[in-house]
Amino acid sequence: MMNKKELREKYRTIRNQMSRTQVKANSIKIMDTLTQTEFFSKSQELFIYVSMNHEVNTLDIIKYAFKKNKRVAVPKVINKTTMCFFYIDNLQVLSRGTFDVLEPPTQSPAVLTKKALMVMPGLVFDTTRNRIGYGGGFYDRYLEKKTSDKIALAFDFQVLSEIIPTSNKDVKPDTIITESQMIT
Repeated sequence: MMNKKELREKYRTIRNQMSRTQVKANSIKIMDTLTQTEFFSKSQELFIYVSMNHEVNTLDIIKYAFKKNKRVAVPKVINKTTMCFFYIDNLQVLSRGTFDVLEPPTQSPAVLTKKALMVMPGLVFDTTRNRIGYGGGFYDRYLEKKTSDKIALAFDFQVLSEIIPTSNKDVKPDTIITESQMIT
């Protein structure tokens, strides 16, 4: 079995080889599944990453959440170990920040509670919901003492049947949604 670094490199490469058309079509299926879950419908707030490159597109999910009158919070990297979430009320307030990711202004800090749904990114998962992120540990640190529902979005090929290497600091999502399945 490959180590975390090797898995990250391999699956980032595979994902980046997807066509924009594939990313868009699969992202629509994932959004449809997510927005029909009880997690989504019962949440009052959505804590969600802003997609980049060939990640599952979250911009349409964010727009849909606005239409459903949910408060939306997106992350901003504060320093080498800290990420915080801030509320936004439209996508135009985002600007390029750390890692060239679109980030929010810092006027409205958000606090993750049980009435929020956390949507997390990742590069590689397994069928027992283990997750390998991008290597910074930002989500693991942010979520270590939080109790909201957590959903990860991924494409089918990012979910492996064999168990991936993890540590006791790695936070598992409650559910993984891909274009063809929901793993709980």
